[in-house]
Amino acid sequence: SLIVPGASQILSFMNFLPKFSAIFEKFANFLVEKHGIKRVILIMHEDCAWYHCFVPKYFSTKVAEKEHQINDMLLTKRWAIKNFPDIAVEMFYASIVKGEGVTFSKIE
Repeated sequence: SLIVPGASQILSFMNFLPKFSAIFEKFANFLVEKHGIKRVILIMHEDCAWYHCFVPKYFSTKVAEKEHQINDMLLTKRWAIKNFPDIAVEMFYASIVKGEGVTFSKIE
């Protein structure tokens, strides 16, 4: 497992901070090539500190945070499929449900 805060969002920085995105791409290429990764699971979650603290410094958006997160996951999925055609990519959104804990909704 590899957990990268705001990982999907990093790719959307290509126009603003290309070196930031390039580093993520180098890490991803290394991991896929050296470890034969065949499946990637992208998870965004409700009340994300990355999207509260870091993202507003670079993006002004009219969409809700969840929609922004899902759009970023879709961007990452397209990037992964383009760069690694043999990889399966799944996306989930984690929500906190009172009395039930965390629930995961699959994003298609």
